[in-house]
Amino acid sequence: MADWFVIQTQSNPTAWNMACDEYLMRQCISGELKSGVLRLYFFSDSSYTMGYGVRHQQVDSDPEAHIIRRLTGGGVVAHGDDIGFSLIMPQDGLFRTVQGSYQLVHQWIQQSLSELNISSNLFESCQNHNKYLSTSCFETPIKHDLMAEGVKIAGGAQRRLSGWVLHQGSLAFHKIESQDSPDVLFQSMIRCAGERFKINMKKMELSKSDENAIRVLCDEKYMNDTWNRKR
Repeated sequence: MADWFVIQTQSNPTAWNMACDEYLMRQCISGELKSGVLRLYFFSDSSYTMGYGVRHQQVDSDPEAHIIRRLTGGGVVAHGDDIGFSLIMPQDGLFRTVQGSYQLVHQWIQQSLSELNISSNLFESCQNHNKYLSTSCFETPIKHDLMAEGVKIAGGAQRRLSGWVLHQGSLAFHKIESQDSPDVLFQSMIRCAGERFKINMKKMELSKSDENAIRVLCDEKYMNDTWNRKR
């Protein structure tokens, strides 16, 4: 059974969160980190992220909006009230294919919510999909997105590089009626990840060196229009 690191970071700006994921993926690719990573986090600001392939003109209608380009694909996601979850995993076994891994990740979230007595289901139908068409991810469910009472509550996007997969997900926990806190949900997610992915979870804290490197990447890339408006 493989070992994975689990990292729970504090609430941080969206740009920092994007930089953190890229930094951790680089660490995995370089061999500095020798196992998969699960990161659970919050957003301290209200902003949007857009997928790597989205043209900024499609989402720049509001000049006051803070829009950051992700390393991963997908559409536009609003952040602020949502819970972020990111996985960095070897591109083999359970995570070999895009569709298979996307389904598996949302089955894991579904199981985690079920432990809190929250019912959800995976979006399977592609019929009448045109009624959902939008650049906004949460208005556009795709196959294997997670739904509750007909509303999309979780989605994600991936980037595959050098044998590793970065999956960035968003869970609209604030849209779900629950008596449990996000911290209780996090413990359920960590426990269910171990069961679903057949891994041992080990807690990891970012070092000062890690945080400094993430801050530099954030400032130089994710706070920079050269990256955010490159398309």
